[in-house]
Amino acid sequence: MAERQPYDPTKLEANCRERWRQDRAFVPSPETSGTTNSFVYSCTPFTTGNAHMGHVRSYTIADACARRARSQGDSVLWAMGFDAFGLPNEIAAIEHSIAPRDWVDACKRRMIEQFDRLGLSVDWSRCFDTSEPEYYRWTQWVFLRFLERDLVYRAEGIENWCDSCQCVLAALQVSDEGLCWRCRNPVTLACVPQWYFRILPYAAELERGLDSLSGWDDTVLACQRALFGKTSGAELVLELPSGQPLSVFLAYPQALSKAAFIALSPNHSYVEQLVSKSQIAANLGAQRLRSLDRGERSLQRVQVVDSGLKLQVPGLIHHLPLIITPAVDMRFGGGAVLGVPALDATDAAIAEHLGLAAWSSEAEDHQADLTPACRYRLRDNSISRQRSWGAPIPIIHCEVCGQVPVPDADLPVRLPDTLIPTGEGNALARHPTFAHCNCPRCGGRARRDTDTLDVHFDSIWMLVPFCVPPQARVKSMFTHPELRRWLPVAQVVCGADQAGWWMNDRLFFRVMRDCGYFKDLKDSEPVRKLLMHEMVLSDGRKMSKSLGNAVDPDDLVHRFGADAVRLSVLKVNPRKSFNWTEEALRENYQFLSDLWNFTHEFVVARTSAADDNVACDPSLRKLARCSAAAQRKGSAAFESRSFHLVQKELKLLFDAIRRTWIEIERAHIPGIAEAIAVQDAISIVLDLLEPLAPHISSELNTKLNRRVIPASTTSAAIHRGPGKEAIGDKVSNISLTRTSIGHQ
Repeated sequence: MAERQPYDPTKLEANCRERWRQDRAFVPSPETSGTTNSFVYSCTPFTTGNAHMGHVRSYTIADACARRARSQGDSVLWAMGFDAFGLPNEIAAIEHSIAPRDWVDACKRRMIEQFDRLGLSVDWSRCFDTSEPEYYRWTQWVFLRFLERDLVYRAEGIENWCDSCQCVLAALQVSDEGLCWRCRNPVTLACVPQWYFRILPYAAELERGLDSLSGWDDTVLACQRALFGKTSGAELVLELPSGQPLSVFLAYPQALSKAAFIALSPNHSYVEQLVSKSQIAANLGAQRLRSLDRGERSLQRVQVVDSGLKLQVPGLIHHLPLIITPAVDMRFGGGAVLGVPALDATDAAIAEHLGLAAWSSEAEDHQADLTPACRYRLRDNSISRQRSWGAPIPIIHCEVCGQVPVPDADLPVRLPDTLIPTGEGNALARHPTFAHCNCPRCGGRARRDTDTLDVHFDSIWMLVPFCVPPQARVKSMFTHPELRRWLPVAQVVCGADQAGWWMNDRLFFRVMRDCGYFKDLKDSEPVRKLLMHEMVLSDGRKMSKSLGNAVDPDDLVHRFGADAVRLSVLKVNPRKSFNWTEEALRENYQFLSDLWNFTHEFVVARTSAADDNVACDPSLRKLARCSAAAQRKGSAAFESRSFHLVQKELKLLFDAIRRTWIEIERAHIPGIAEAIAVQDAISIVLDLLEPLAPHISSELNTKLNRRVIPASTTSAAIHRGPGKEAIGDKVSNISLTRTSIGHQ
C-alpha cells in the first residue's frame, strides 16, 4: 500500500493551477441553446503595487460566485482588467524613476501572479488595462458621444486644488482635515476651466430605476438613493437687484408663510456676483471644500455667509435675507432654497445663527406662483484632471472654430511615447509636440486640450470590453453579438467604497441606448445582482499600509495555502466588516488537513469493503438526513451569497461523516452500501467546498475517482431492511452525485 501523502497545499495547488491552465478551464464555452450565460464582475484593481487583503476578499467572493455558477451548468464569463490611469500611478512612476507605462506593466504582471496563486478562475485572455491605447481610444469615443448629447461641457468652476500635485482633486481625495489624500498638503480652491459630466437630465429615470433592482443589496440601493437625495416640493422665481431671475426651491410648499431666509449653495453660479473675492477667500473656502452632513450632531457648526441682500418673495410682506451656506448642497444640490426654521432643524440652526426669529409672515392678498418641482442633491461632476497619465481629452481648441471634437477616425489621441512626468505640473502642457496641432475643420494652427480624463470616466463603460472577444474590440466594441450574450451582468461584487459609483455605469448604458446601442438590454440596467462587501480590519481599524497594520497575502498563501486563505476571508458574512486574525487561518488549515487525511484513508478503506450488503442502520439514515440538510441549506446560502453559512453546513456534514464512518468501522467491516453512502456524503462536502476552496476539492474529487454511474447500480447495492425505509430511496431523493467506488 502506498504511503499516504500529507496535506501539502503548495504542491497540490500548483499542480491544480497548471492543469487548469493547460485545459483552458476558465475560457467561456461557445454559446449553446438552453445554457445559462453568467457574467461575473468585480471592480477592477488599481495598478498601485501589490495586491492587498481587500483585493483578496473581493476577488475570492467573486470567484466563489463564478465557480458556483459553473458547477450549476452555466457558461461563465469571469475576467479581470486593471484601472491603470490616474494620479497614484503617475506619482508611483515618479517615485520609482520609471515611465508610467513601465510601472503599470510591472504591477499587472505582479498582481496577475498573485491572483493566480489564489486560484481565481479568471479568463486572463480577456484582460486589459485602461491605459492601453486600444482601450482609451474607446474612452475618448464615449466622451465624444456624451459631448454630442450635451452631457459633457466645459466651464469655469471652483474646484479643490492641490498646489503640490498641481491638480484638481475629487471630493473623495480631500481628507476631513482639508488635506490632499496623496501628499498631505493643504487643499485650496481654484477657479479653473474644467470639463463636467452632466447628470441631472437622467436623474429622474435613474432614481425610478432603483425600484426594479431587486437583486441589489439593500445597502447599495440605500447608498444610491442617498446619492440622488431626491426631495419633492415647489419652486418660484425671485428677482435679484441686478434684474436676474433666481429660481428658489421650497421643500415645504404649504409653509411659504413660515420662510425666514433664502439660502444659496456656495457653488451656485451667482455667488461670484453676490459677494466679493475677499469674502470668498475668507469665508467660502471651507464651505466649498465639503458640505454639511445633515446627520451632524452639532447643528451650531453650520457655516453661514450673509450676502447683505434682502429679496422680495411673492406672497410675503417681509423681504428675506439672502445667505450662503453649504447646508444647501447636502440636501438640494448646488441651488437656492427657502429656509423654513419652524419645520427643519438645520434651517432653525441657521436662523439662530443669523438672529432671525422663526416667525409666520403675514401673507399678502395675492398668492405666490408656485410650480411643483423636485430637487436632487446630485451635482455635475468634474471629469478633467491636470495630469499627464490619463486619457487625453479629444478636443482641439482653435481661435477660429472654437472647441472642435477630434474626428472618430483620428482616435485615439495618443499619449506621447516619450512622456516622463516629473510631478511639476502637467507634462502634456509642456510637451514640445503634443499640444500643437492643426484644426480638423479649418486647417489652421490650434492647440490640443492638455487635460486628461478622470479615472472614473475611464471606468463607466468597463463592463463592455469584457464581453467582446479581444480580437473583435478594434471594430466591434459596441456592436459585437456577444454583448447580448453576457449583458446584463449576472453578479457584481464591489467594496463598500464603490457602491456610489454604479450610478455612472447605469447612466452610461442609458446614454448609449439613446445613441442607438444596447437596445436589447431590459430597462437599460446593466447589472442584475450586486453584492457590496465591507472592509477587512486589523485591530479594529481599516487594514492599510499607511497605518502599518497590513498583512502580506503572499506570506499567508505561502504558509497556509490559498484554500485556507480563501476560506478565512469567506468565514464572515461579506456584508459585514471583519477583524483579521490568523486564528481563522489556522482553523481552516486544520480543517483542510483533516478532510485531506480522512478522504485518503477512506479511499484505502473502501477497497476492502465487504461484498455482502449490510442492512441500513440508524447512523446511515442520520447521515442521509445530514447530507440532505447540508445540500439544501448550502444551496440556499450560495444563492444569498452567504458563504460563511456554506462553510458552516459543509463542516457540520464532514463532522457527521467522520462520526458515522468511525461507528461503522468499530461495528464491522464496512459494506459496499455503506461505503457508497459515505462517499456520496463526502461528494456533497466537496461540491459545497469547491467554489470556496477549489484546489483541494479538485484533488480529492480526482482521488475519489468521481464519475456518474447509473442510479440503479447504487439502488441495487443498498437494500431495504425489515420494516425500514431503504436508505437508497432516501439518498436518491437528495439528488446526490453518484460516484464509483470500484476497487483500486
